[in-house]
Amino acid sequence: MSSSGRKEIRIGALGCPAILSRALLIPAREVEGVQVVGLANRTVSKAEALAESYGIARVYDNLHQVIADPGIDLVYIALSNELHAEWTVRAARAGKAVLVEKPICSHLSEWERIARAAEETGVQIYEGLMVRHHPWQQTLQSMISDGRYGRLIKTDTRISLTPKNNYRGNYRSDPAKGGGAFRDFGCYWLQFLQAVHGLEGGEFTGQSDFEGPGGCDWTFHAKAAFPDGLESKLVCSFEMPYKSRHVCHFEQATVTLGDFFRANVGHYKIKLTIEKKDDEHREQIEFEPMNYYTNQLKAVRDALIAGRPFESWNQVRERIDAADAVYQSALRNQMLKA
Repeated sequence: MSSSGRKEIRIGALGCPAILSRALLIPAREVEGVQVVGLANRTVSKAEALAESYGIARVYDNLHQVIADPGIDLVYIALSNELHAEWTVRAARAGKAVLVEKPICSHLSEWERIARAAEETGVQIYEGLMVRHHPWQQTLQSMISDGRYGRLIKTDTRISLTPKNNYRGNYRSDPAKGGGAFRDFGCYWLQFLQAVHGLEGGEFTGQSDFEGPGGCDWTFHAKAAFPDGLESKLVCSFEMPYKSRHVCHFEQATVTLGDFFRANVGHYKIKLTIEKKDDEHREQIEFEPMNYYTNQLKAVRDALIAGRPFESWNQVRERIDAADAVYQSALRNQMLKA
């Protein structure tokens, strides 16, 4: 029992990737009312080592044992991208709530299976887009809704890093497993765009030379254009230096959210910088140190206790549809060049 007297939410994890500690195991120590009680991984010794380090009671022989365990309330899915939809549906059919790492799936056909499983079982399914749980999103939304800087005209997003060993042997370097820069980073752009404007009515296009390992997109350019005149661009890459930045161009100011990925590795401050076009003065809005994954786990806990989602199914569907449109556009463009 937690100190509030409520039953703790017991979590079992499918997969033990490098992100697991910072995405779940460390935040679970900081969030009251949740406990990671079991791990499963293809390499069992890896799960055993993590379980020993974090004092986790159970290590399973396979993934099926996790979703069949009556002592698990929430299944956290951290498998490679192409397995997300399959195991989300399996867990839901077993009566488990699900927190699945982004992207929840890659195609609308997969999404329809997930939505049907959720509807038929009544369980809650959450996509792990951790950035959406930080107050910088609400602050940007308020800037747009109150019109303090005029109309939002354009946004530019850059998300890039150079991985160790070029992701050799990692699912990110395998197109069949949902690899590539856009599948990894594009969801953050689409969720940001959805939060500040909405995706409805957008025309989405993409471009990549697909010259990364295995034919993956190692640098990807995406665009969105809307009937009201808003234009949005994304550059994401596994071969450009590290940068994570959203820039919002208003009629009367430019608002920059710099290094917004920083809060996924610990409790860090994030700043919005405002540069007014009629004034050389720069303003900053500084948020207290936060950890995206801690915020996300709190949001999942609260939503699960209340028996509700933290976003509508339509919002998730919109992002999947837009992401697929962007990626298919890039494939078509590449075929035309061939």
